[in-house]
Amino acid sequence: IPKERGVRAAQNRNRKRYDDSQEYAIKIKDPKPGENRQRCPEFSQMQPCTCKEKNSGLDVTCENVETSELQKVTRNMKSHTQTNSYMIAYFKVRNSRITKLPDYLFVGLKIAHLMLFDCGITTLMPNSMSSLAGSLKHLVLVNNDL
Repeated sequence: IPKERGVRAAQNRNRKRYDDSQEYAIKIKDPKPGENRQRCPEFSQMQPCTCKEKNSGLDVTCENVETSELQKVTRNMKSHTQTNSYMIAYFKVRNSRITKLPDYLFVGLKIAHLMLFDCGITTLMPNSMSSLAGSLKHLVLVNNDL
């Protein structure tokens, strides 16, 4: 047996090399900027609305739209997001003429925050937002006629 030198060497002799009572975690590397980022559909698919790519997901804004235009945009978003499994962080509709929010308008979309400001909404159809039950965290219906 080699000679131990000093107090520290004697302490290390009785210490376990591996302590299985400790928990270990593996840190997963965050993606580089631009990697795995959610992408907006082509501009022509979004008109008259706009789409911005944010870290939290897509940010969609529609202003001065009618129900038929909103339906067209949500259909286009559905085909785009299903292909890529994207989350729409914010879907905002402002200053629009949508008196009745139709059934299944948002079907196939994952929206976290839905905001309908100043749209003149008088009626929410029974299934107008039912498809958002799994994703919707925040709903704003400000300045409507409900």
